[in-house]
Amino acid sequence: MPKEKKHQDNCADNENTKFDYKVEKRILQFVNNARSPSQLIDGPEKPSSVHAEHRERGHPDAHEIRDSHLLSAKLLDFRDATNLIEIRNKRSPVYGFLTLKDLLVVRNLDRFIDYLSIHLSKTTMGEWTGPYPIPAAMDRPVHAALLRNGDVLFYGGLPTGIKTYRYTPDSEGSIGSFTDAPGDPGESLFCAGQAFLSDGKLLVAGGGGDGTGPRHNHAWIFDPDGDSWTQTGDLNAFRWYPTLVNLGDQPGRIFVSSGQDSGGSEVPQPEMYIENTGGFVPVWGPGGEGDTSANHSFPQTYPGMQVLPGGEVFYSPTGWHSGGCTGAADYPAALPSGYYEIQASSPPVKATWHDIPAVDDIAESTLARVKGMSVLLLQPTYPFVQAMVVGGGADPESASTYQMINLSTLSPKWGPPLPLPDGLSRVNVNLVALPDSTVFMSGGRPVSGVPANAGPCWIYNPELMSWSEMDAVANMRGYHSIAILLPDARVLTAGNQCPADRTIEIFTPPYLFSDDGSLAPRPMIDSAPDLVHHGREFEIEIANPETISTVVLVRPMAVTHQTDSEQKVIHLEKNISGPNTITAVAPNGWHPHSLAQQGWYMLFLIDTAGVPSHAHFVHLH
Repeated sequence: MPKEKKHQDNCADNENTKFDYKVEKRILQFVNNARSPSQLIDGPEKPSSVHAEHRERGHPDAHEIRDSHLLSAKLLDFRDATNLIEIRNKRSPVYGFLTLKDLLVVRNLDRFIDYLSIHLSKTTMGEWTGPYPIPAAMDRPVHAALLRNGDVLFYGGLPTGIKTYRYTPDSEGSIGSFTDAPGDPGESLFCAGQAFLSDGKLLVAGGGGDGTGPRHNHAWIFDPDGDSWTQTGDLNAFRWYPTLVNLGDQPGRIFVSSGQDSGGSEVPQPEMYIENTGGFVPVWGPGGEGDTSANHSFPQTYPGMQVLPGGEVFYSPTGWHSGGCTGAADYPAALPSGYYEIQASSPPVKATWHDIPAVDDIAESTLARVKGMSVLLLQPTYPFVQAMVVGGGADPESASTYQMINLSTLSPKWGPPLPLPDGLSRVNVNLVALPDSTVFMSGGRPVSGVPANAGPCWIYNPELMSWSEMDAVANMRGYHSIAILLPDARVLTAGNQCPADRTIEIFTPPYLFSDDGSLAPRPMIDSAPDLVHHGREFEIEIANPETISTVVLVRPMAVTHQTDSEQKVIHLEKNISGPNTITAVAPNGWHPHSLAQQGWYMLFLIDTAGVPSHAHFVHLH
């Protein structure tokens, strides 16, 4: 945590203090919005923790997450806090202090200002840079996937759904570069589904429509090495807004669910893409061919699907329901939550659907989260597997809340809706799993404030069950926006439909900053293999291996419409095996490889200060 600076006793010194404009704005907002001396005395609101599994409705077990520097003496005494409010109101009962210089001349605020300058700085709240323009011909990003060389592939975007661009991230604080990929698919991939294959190529299936070309049942594969698209086998049904999930079988198989056909009707029967044949086959019930009991309705389309370590395909009732810029909506037809159990992955492919209940009727009623997003959380300690859904659904009953389910139990149930930390609704919200196993939430809010921004972002810590406020994203990021983790552990966000946005922004999380606001020194991977095998040991060369606390593999994202079946953070066993060597154990040494599907991953090392390395891409085989 940030250390407190030495305080200056001379107000004249403080008058010359200069802060980043974002920090200055936050300090002024905090002071001007305080309604009572006690709010100033306590300082900015601390993260709160809610123990969802032990929570009775209406009585959350919430407490402050306190650190040693927060337990010290109060920032102000009551007399100085009262005096500050009186001076503020005399300056302007409506606007208060207009500049930080006006505030700094008030006496006895040295420690108070120093604390706020740290607590409200990028050291604790991270920092967005941008917005940066994208190529004019690229129009609005709709789909994005992180390739195994670290580039981001943008595809399926408006107005044609055909153009393909690669974005190459640059060093921290720089925009990077865009390249018009030389090869494009032969038809629109707008509103298709996508998932990575075991060799790191990207499968994109279905899509089209909405003026970009007809809806279709075709599938295409993007090869990062050749910058080229190749058509593969056809889907058994036209699918617009489907979800694809990599199962981890060998040879690789992709589970395809939902989507609308060419007439706009929902497709209830799932199907399977089999890598070694390049074709799609129907998924039947346990009785085999002709048994349609595996059919299941996901009428909202783009259902939130993730593969669990046991091989089940889990469904969180997020999704889409309707295009355009409409807001949140109650959509109980998306219920119930549940999972597919795959009995046979070779033709005839067989699967059984199982419902999953919620803890009570209220939890059930808020679970249909149209235009929300789900993410799978894996931890090395109990609860080992959880799913989290945020925003979407009815406004405000669901859109301003989140829900969790512990999938480590034999009979999992969805927990109650819990309020988002700022109490604001999130529609088309983006979630990104960070290398330190926290979850970054951005977007889903309209533009507001002076100067205008699209609302604060937050990081959720599943270990502490707490939220921490982050820097506000500048531009609105909602319908047709994406957010994706970069190999340097930053987050890129792009796009928005209403209003049309042709920019990107890049977020640097707090874990990349030192206490003084400079970029923190990062652990550096000197050498690591490009190929590792499930369940086998492999060596990582690094200076000072004793400084490394965590080794993780992060599955690259492939996201559209707040739907991503790929992202997960997997903790690896590790030990120091030499003066410059860490030995780690690749995950999941048995078939099928559902915990960690065969494919490409980002290998991150995280040091004892919580700072992640740049990623090294490895092929898990």
